Amino acid sequence: MNFESAKSQFISNANGPTYFGEAEFGFGKIQSELNALKPGANVLEVGAGAGILMAMNASIHKDLNFTGVEPMGDGFDYDNVFHRLINTIPNAEIQPVGYEDLKTSIKYDLIYLVNVFEHLPDWKDFLQFVSGTLTENGRCIILCPNYSFPYEPHFQIPIIFNKPLTHFLLKKRITKFETENDCKGLWTSLNFCKFRSVSKNAAQAGFNVSNDKSTFTEMIDRLETDEEFAKRQGLLRLPISVLNKLGLISLFVKSRMFNMVSPYMHLVLTNSGDSGTA
Repeated sequence: MNFESAKSQFISNANGPTYFGEAEFGFGKIQSELNALKPGANVLEVGAGAGILMAMNASIHKDLNFTGVEPMGDGFDYDNVFHRLINTIPNAEIQPVGYEDLKTSIKYDLIYLVNVFEHLPDWKDFLQFVSGTLTENGRCIILCPNYSFPYEPHFQIPIIFNKPLTHFLLKKRITKFETENDCKGLWTSLNFCKFRSVSKNAAQAGFNVSNDKSTFTEMIDRLETDEEFAKRQGLLRLPISVLNKLGLISLFVKSRMFNMVSPYMHLVLTNSGDSGTA
């Protein structure tokens, strides 16, 4: 089995194109980090999911060592074709556990999570895990929604003050979505992480924190070029497109409030004394 045959088999599944599209998004955001690593560096992907992103990365960066953890939590169901492919790649492995149960003495030069952080049961504990497993000059990349913005992207619904009230008022819609998309437990898995809280706790854990704004602007551009992605934005698609054409999105990105209320975060965590991406 090679990558193309695995891809062909995977995207024939109902949610295959969606998962593959998100893996390609993550691939684009992680490449500069991988390119900067020295041969023999150790990389950890938390929430490796179907294994698409790891298969992409390990196939290209043959001089790096990749480990993935994937406990297959609530709300997700994958064809394991890429897991089987990874078993044939000598510089990559996926362990069927969460980061909490990863048994290793290895220190990682890069830890990354793509649309996973918002599903962690205890993201504060995860920051402590990173603190103990990242090398001195290592980097942790977190890409995920920012729940300070009043919109839940998985379910494409507004957030009405908080998670409990939103569920109370929109329970039927949430249940219908989970039933139709075979993702029971997805709502429960969401932790509604917010930039202010994450950055504060990361700093307390000994990290410098920066937010790469370019990822948000690229996602705005993606609304015009990726129809599958655009469809998943639901009620946000039209107003964002209009605001972008009026030039208001660029003003928002430059504003002091961007980090706090941007719909999406690309956080770079480095040990105090190192600098992250501006």
